[in-house]
Amino acid sequence: MNIILGGTGHIGSSLSAELIKNNMPVTIVSRHANRATLQQSLAEVDVKDTIALHQLFLNGERLFFLNPPAPPSTDTVQEERKTLHSILAALEDSGIRKVVAASTYGARPGTEQGDLNILYQMEQELFKMNTSVSIIRSGYYMSNFDGYLQGIRSDGVLPSFYPADFALPMVEPHGIGVLAAQLMMEPDNDNPNKLYHLEGPQLYTPHDVAEAFSKELGISVQVVVIPAEKWTETFKSFWIFLRSS
Repeated sequence: MNIILGGTGHIGSSLSAELIKNNMPVTIVSRHANRATLQQSLAEVDVKDTIALHQLFLNGERLFFLNPPAPPSTDTVQEERKTLHSILAALEDSGIRKVVAASTYGARPGTEQGDLNILYQMEQELFKMNTSVSIIRSGYYMSNFDGYLQGIRSDGVLPSFYPADFALPMVEPHGIGVLAAQLMMEPDNDNPNKLYHLEGPQLYTPHDVAEAFSKELGISVQVVVIPAEKWTETFKSFWIFLRSS
């Protein structure tokens, strides 16, 4: 059985579809039961419930590991460390033989850089386990711009945390799901404990993104750089949109 954490999100949905297309059994772990399909089994398990999660893992062989992001209204570092520790503990002495995990460009040791440090810790702890592990470090998600769609349509403005001409590696979540599926379907002894880096065919700027929206929506879209003092407010509104979509 293939178990997918975050199975109804952008990445998990693509991963699940790829596995099902290849006649692989899939169980998704999600808080959103209404988003599952008839082709998937659903496990409504709180990832902080280590015992329940361990029981689920006893019935699986392969796991897609996505540490869920914490709401910005909480202490995000503390909350994400809690979920990370719970999932790692649930994996101990389980039936999982292969883990494919979602990480990020820039993952590094430390304590003051949020996800970059938490996901690095995840990588290191997984590599210590007696199982085959594939880590996918991805560039900036193109889907992060989804949160601005309503404002783009109404005002023709694309807010950006980056300068309009700042080029960075980006990736579509569908591509991550496709690669994750390929890695989950590999034999257990193929490429054990390997680190992958995934990005699009070229670097993209916020200006490139605005042009893409302009073309698709048939309107003029301009980049407006978010001042530093507005970052927290903007990020919180962006999070609310994504959690409700």
